[in-house]
Amino acid sequence: MPFEHGKATDVVKRSGTLVDWSLNAGSVGGQVQLRILRPVGHGKLKAVHSSALETVTVAGLNTFSAHIKVKRGDVLALSNDSSGLYMQSAPASQYVRHFSSTLSDGTTGRPNQVTPQLHLLLSAVVHV
Repeated sequence: MPFEHGKATDVVKRSGTLVDWSLNAGSVGGQVQLRILRPVGHGKLKAVHSSALETVTVAGLNTFSAHIKVKRGDVLALSNDSSGLYMQSAPASQYVRHFSSTLSDGTTGRPNQVTPQLHLLLSAVVHV
């Protein structure tokens, strides 16, 4: 999950239905999954939904269909099965927080890993 100045940056602005999501990839062949995480307080997040597992097929923009109900304030995250290139260098104020182990849907956890000066190349379309 991308953060800047201590706050998540890929946050759903309005409740609705997420209809597609995109990942700008620098490598191909990896499998990825969009994760919807909901803040529950004290830095913890609850995994509320995961998209279908998708394969990155082209270097550049990959867009995947989805139909996921989201709430304002939900955080977009990404799971991947490889060391695929899905991030870019960023200023010192930006970083990616992640879990050292998989957070299954319905469970709660606090990201325990930080990678500085990176930004996840992820976006989504939400219809309200």
